[in-house]
Amino acid sequence: MSAEGAEGAESYGGMRDLEGWARGMKVLLRWGRSMFMEFEDITEKIIGSFYEVYRVLGSGFLEKVYENALGFEFVERGLGFGGQVLIRVEYKGRIAGDYFADFIVEDEVVVEVKAKDCLCGVDEMQLLNYLKASGKRVGLLVNFGGKRLEFKRMVLGARD
Repeated sequence: MSAEGAEGAESYGGMRDLEGWARGMKVLLRWGRSMFMEFEDITEKIIGSFYEVYRVLGSGFLEKVYENALGFEFVERGLGFGGQVLIRVEYKGRIAGDYFADFIVEDEVVVEVKAKDCLCGVDEMQLLNYLKASGKRVGLLVNFGGKRLEFKRMVLGARD
């Protein structure tokens, strides 16, 4: 690597960080490609639904309006789903808490809907909690409230 390239790498958190990231990506690609592709057809339809709802409604409505519109769009696209799905967290056989996922689509993908300026770490943690508590591995977090549509796809763990 040239001195210029090394300096550029340093500005992004150091060469070690960059090398660690690259190693992590190789591992992720080795075991993760099949996982990422496993639900691609479902997530593709869900993301298409996000775009269609945003194209028609734009931003500025409450979260519930987007949830309702997504439900209509899921039906049009032939996706099976449950809305406001109860997810229980158990601790030693007792219920420690309840969550309500906005959607679980095709009994595989958790969808969390937001209508705010932008997504933040708390929103991502919410979706990760839903994934962990539900035993699902793939989730989509969507925000209709910003200047443009924003969404994130998250995958929890690898199948044993």
